[in-house]
Amino acid sequence: MFKPLNDRRSKIQFVIVLIILVALIVLLFSVKQIQNYFNKAVGNFPNANTQGLINTINSVPNSLGYKYSAKDDQGNGLDTLKIIENPSGGYLGVYHRYVNNAFRISLAKSTDLLNWTFQEDLDQYASNPRLSQLSDKSYLLTYEKDSVAAVTCFQGLSDNFLGNTIDTSKWTSVGNGVSQSNGVLHMSESAGNTDQSNNISTINKVTGDFVVELDIPNLTITPIVDTGTAEMGLGGTNFGFHISLRKGVNGSNIIEANGNDQTGKVGVDQTATAPNIPVIHLKVQRSGTTLTTYYKDIKGNDVLLGTMTNMATTDISISLYSFSVANHPKVMAQFDNFSMHCASSLSNKLTVASIPSPFLNCSGLGGGGGNCIAFLHYPNLSAVLTNSYDKSFLAPRSLSACAEGTPNIISVTLSPDINNSTIAVGHHFNQNCYSDSNAQGTLKNFNFWSTAINSNLNNLFLQFSKAPVVGGRDYFSYGTNTYEIVESESVLNDPTTVEPYIYNYNQNVLSLLTLQTHGGSKAFSNPTLTFLTLPNGQGGYVSTEFVPSEAAAPGEGGELIYFGNVSSGTIGPSVTPVPIITPTLSPTSIPTIPPTECSLSFITGTGVSSCTQIKVYDVDWNLLNAQQLSGLIPGQNIYFTVTGSGGSFDKARFTINGVLNSDTTNLKPGSSREFYQQYIIPTGEVNFTINADLHDSTTNSWL
Repeated sequence: MFKPLNDRRSKIQFVIVLIILVALIVLLFSVKQIQNYFNKAVGNFPNANTQGLINTINSVPNSLGYKYSAKDDQGNGLDTLKIIENPSGGYLGVYHRYVNNAFRISLAKSTDLLNWTFQEDLDQYASNPRLSQLSDKSYLLTYEKDSVAAVTCFQGLSDNFLGNTIDTSKWTSVGNGVSQSNGVLHMSESAGNTDQSNNISTINKVTGDFVVELDIPNLTITPIVDTGTAEMGLGGTNFGFHISLRKGVNGSNIIEANGNDQTGKVGVDQTATAPNIPVIHLKVQRSGTTLTTYYKDIKGNDVLLGTMTNMATTDISISLYSFSVANHPKVMAQFDNFSMHCASSLSNKLTVASIPSPFLNCSGLGGGGGNCIAFLHYPNLSAVLTNSYDKSFLAPRSLSACAEGTPNIISVTLSPDINNSTIAVGHHFNQNCYSDSNAQGTLKNFNFWSTAINSNLNNLFLQFSKAPVVGGRDYFSYGTNTYEIVESESVLNDPTTVEPYIYNYNQNVLSLLTLQTHGGSKAFSNPTLTFLTLPNGQGGYVSTEFVPSEAAAPGEGGELIYFGNVSSGTIGPSVTPVPIITPTLSPTSIPTIPPTECSLSFITGTGVSSCTQIKVYDVDWNLLNAQQLSGLIPGQNIYFTVTGSGGSFDKARFTINGVLNSDTTNLKPGSSREFYQQYIIPTGEVNFTINADLHDSTTNSWL
């Protein structure tokens, strides 16, 4: 018996509706999954606005996970830790740590964001690192470099004695009978009626703990018993020490160490009969006032020779000697593979905690010394993990004679690779060698650097302090906006006043991040913020700050790590954005300068009037015409240049809208007389007047 038609139609309609509902549920789930994937990939998380961002990250107690006083598995502090995802799983972190009275930057791995395993040191006398994976899967590392490395054991010294000429940039006191060939240093002493010696000495003296190593491939003496030595000596004020190789009966190798301590006391000779192997390898390690000596056995293991105490700790020169005893035949000694580097604490087995540095002194304004910004490029992840960089660049200072540093990576454009690239970084410069202000620099093609004062951001900080002191920083995108998180100290040299601020590039708004901890710590420096996939597989953030001990609650001092889901962040106390301001400068803050020979004036959105001496270029060194000048927009980087005719000009200076900038010695590529100053178009200004002066080195006057 058939059902009524209406009943069958109702069932069919019900099935159709059910199918549609199931399809809608599947579609919504798929869209949500795609959205979650996209959010993780590009960082566009829900509630993408400054207020929502601040409310999400300002409470450590409301985060998913946290750790105070964070250290790596070797007990090193994770100060200035910057975290990124590891393509092989887990996370990579770069940070600096304090070793042997100096900072060095290091790499560590983690699987949970809170516990970190040390991997390697990346550079010494270095701090505030930032690491980023680029679009071609290569990596960029930037950090602050300290020139002290060039005159201490941390810089290190090595020489394989290749070529035919002694490297006089490393060695001095090169006398007769000293030569090199086939990768070996040769020293010889002729027979005589007095003791004879020859030596070369390191140019630089060193201070601090160090290791010095040396190979002696050959020592030839006839007769061979007790008539001469090949030596390595350490000498300084009230201090002398030698470790030597001499020949014993039947040609055996005898290694001997002796010296005078800083009281003048002669140390006891420490002697060992070394293996009869072709190359004798010697090591001397200093830890504090103790010297420890080693040689290698037939299997290449370090063998302890002995120790000497109460030795001097500063101004040590290293020398290599050949020595012949009076009235004995000629001595011929060979040396190879000399190296000197910083060492870790003393142990029975020699442990070296140093690496060769890719850089020597900083340069630029103020000459050598001081701090500057360094860049290293790694072709792939494996290269990062082994510190096998393929490109390096040390940026010359142009804004400060003392220090430029704490860089963060803003953007990297590859066209198509690092050799044809544009890298933008934010950083600080030590203005007048007194306090730190904001700047923004550009590295073109990994070999041309320029930078300019970020006047706009500096002006915004004046809302909070008469003399803000900025430092560590990080850059990130959140939703459709880009941000920079920057530390600032409202009272100079007072770590209890340092706090993180968030700058919204799109809205030109600076906001104070009032961070809450469990114990109520009050100061936070070196902030970083990264959006990534959390250990739970969800999209989220991880933030790090250093909590100074002077303002830390009990148990909270040191590096702080905390993370959470962006979409589920708990709302914290509201933060009132700081309005955009244009501070009024007192007349005394603008230096008096001589009249300028020419000036350039233009108004964005209208036209331009100019003189021939001052020109304006974009970052690719394309000359801008009147129409292009009027079309400049806030945040755009440009170069002002001035060219002199006649005279011997060695530098220039630019006054932009009444503000005198630091002297510049930077020359336009391919020019020997056109000086330039990089400048970032600020928000809120459309009228620009630029004056320029040139310095004549012959008359020592500004024109």
